[in-house]
Amino acid sequence: VKCMFLIFHDFQFSCHILGTAGFVGQIMTYQTMSPEIGGTVTMVIIVVFQILLPAALTLAVSEFMRKKGWIKEGDMKLDL
Repeated sequence: VKCMFLIFHDFQFSCHILGTAGFVGQIMTYQTMSPEIGGTVTMVIIVVFQILLPAALTLAVSEFMRKKGWIKEGDMKLDL
C-alpha cells in the first residue's frame, strides 16, 4: 500500500500506514517540531509525553487492576 499525500488549504499532510511502529511517531514529531521550538525542547517533550507518561499511566492502571483482582501474576503464562 502506497502512502499518499493529501493537500488541504495549502498544508501537506502525510499518511503513515503503521503509525508509531518503531520510532516513526517520535521521528515525525522531532522533524515537525524541532524547526519551530528547537531540538532540545522537542526531545524533552518527546521523552515526557511519548515515553514516560505512557509508561507511568500503564503502571498505574496495571497496579489498580491488580488491587481489584482483575489481573494477577501468571495470567499471561502459556502452558506448552
